[in-house]
Amino acid sequence: MADRSFRNVPIALFGVLVALAGCASGGGGAPASGGRGLDVDALMAEARDVEQGESPRETPNTRAAGDHINAGEDAADPAQARTHYQMALTSAQAAIAEDARNPLAYRFAALANLRLENFQEAGRLFDQAQELRPVYQFEDVGTREQVYIDQYQLASPLLQDPASYEQAATHLENAAAVYHARPEANVTLAQLYAALRQHDRAVQKIDEVQAFLASDAMADIDEETAANWRSQAEGFPLLKAQIFADGGRFEEAVVEYRALVATNPDDLELQQDLGAILAQMGDSEGAVQVYTRLLTRPGLDSDGLSRIGLGFYQADQYAQAATALGRAAELSPMDRDALEWWVRSLMADSAFAQIPPVANRWLELDPNSQQGFAILAQAANVSGDARAAAAAIQRISAIEFSVDNLQMRRDADGGAEVTGAVANKTLATGSQVTLVFTFYAVGGSRLGTVIHTVAVGAQGTSDAFQLRFESADLVGGYSYTVGG
Repeated sequence: MADRSFRNVPIALFGVLVALAGCASGGGGAPASGGRGLDVDALMAEARDVEQGESPRETPNTRAAGDHINAGEDAADPAQARTHYQMALTSAQAAIAEDARNPLAYRFAALANLRLENFQEAGRLFDQAQELRPVYQFEDVGTREQVYIDQYQLASPLLQDPASYEQAATHLENAAAVYHARPEANVTLAQLYAALRQHDRAVQKIDEVQAFLASDAMADIDEETAANWRSQAEGFPLLKAQIFADGGRFEEAVVEYRALVATNPDDLELQQDLGAILAQMGDSEGAVQVYTRLLTRPGLDSDGLSRIGLGFYQADQYAQAATALGRAAELSPMDRDALEWWVRSLMADSAFAQIPPVANRWLELDPNSQQGFAILAQAANVSGDARAAAAAIQRISAIEFSVDNLQMRRDADGGAEVTGAVANKTLATGSQVTLVFTFYAVGGSRLGTVIHTVAVGAQGTSDAFQLRFESADLVGGYSYTVGG
């Protein structure tokens, strides 16, 4: 079943980690060394049409700044070079203080900060120099773009490890601060900040990328490069909607999701997410309208029906949830997750008499579910079947460990992942529990198995696990048995 959970339907951030891995490997459009290649003739032709702006004025301070920058570049000792760059910055700052309209002073201050790796300040000063003397944009473009490329390439290997995301973001912010004529750094920053759940920063970067792609700056970009940049941001409308939802900004999320649904009316998951957000913000009526409309769609598969059923459940519409989940279990008879939530929906709807046959199907696939037997016992007891209730309670007493919180996330192109936990009831600490998971196609035919072993902790503790099943076929369900 899809990655949806009881009473808290998460809106998973759109492919963030996959996208970051792609950027790190070059698939995300990481700038190559040398950039797009500068067309010097075209730049010179364009520069002739640009207003020159303020004339640069040489002063003792600008001459000193230039001399120290040159000396720093010639120095063999890094410490000596840094001293020269610091002295260059001091002289450039003095030049700015004596003449705040001298573009040369800002340019030298920018170059000194660049050598000192004060990239944010360097970018700001380059921009000020260019504002005073627009022609500088052509003189400094090569230097600025190379810094961009260097910083991006320093960030790229850090994207492989979530623990290094903050460090990667620093390099990418440096790149974006120094050079503004390409969007890749901000594309990756949007994804990084989404993964780090820094919602405001992520939205800001998405807005900056989208504004850049809609700006006049794209007019001079070759078709292939422009298409590549736009492709990198294709998922941003959905990512923005998901960020709003993840940050609890539900009203904004609903606006974004409604726009997405309007342009993608056949996308079931988008509509399911919209319904989940409406339910989370307390608009149960709106959520039910979404799910009711979805339930009438022809051709729904078991996964889609399960999503709809969980949406009804979250909106406290338990009878409709049971209907949708029951249909899912009919289409995919080995879907353990659909059976569990069908039972839970019936329980929440007080449909006790309908629970035992469905609960027994669930427990055939999930034989160590203490929760499953507890629900079966309660339903049997309320229905007056004392023998069945006693049998279920006896099964609970005999369980040495329970398997809890099972959930399958199936891939659209085959394969699945199962997560869960083993809770130790009576086993000795460190005992090995072996679970043999069998996976099934939608129609119920067997696809294969995965053997997973868990070393349990002390009695009363629970140990989470995760396993992966690879298959070229769509997975419709799963079960497990105890022992190898």
